Amino acid sequence: DGKLASSQRYELGVLHGACVSYAPSGLETLRQNYLAGKLDGVAEYLQDDVVVRRETYSLGVLEGETRDYAPDGALQAVSPYRAGVLHGIARRYGPDGAVLAERRYVNGVPAQPWRLLAEVSAEPAPPTLGARLEKWVRG
Repeated sequence: DGKLASSQRYELGVLHGACVSYAPSGLETLRQNYLAGKLDGVAEYLQDDVVVRRETYSLGVLEGETRDYAPDGALQAVSPYRAGVLHGIARRYGPDGAVLAERRYVNGVPAQPWRLLAEVSAEPAPPTLGARLEKWVRG
């Protein structure tokens, strides 16, 4: 149909630089950066022009915080990565921004069960968020 599906840059035959993927509507669905064929820097996943996930890579390996957002832009989860594995305290957030639960990871292994810090508010979450949030909270 002639619509742009993605824009990618190559150098010496490998991905290098900004890459963007598009939905049939023309809205961006993915923004990534490559360095010599490996993901490097911030990668953002979008739904209806809103960032729903943000990750940081260092030469192809997840490094730093991964953040998940609801379709309305509210923060849902923060997961820390070191050398490609979960390491540190992962947190899940409620629709009101309160920390619902947290869990500590050491080199990719849970060091404790999920610790509930708050209850989900009585106000129902959007349908696309409820089951996913419940799964994150309960582990």
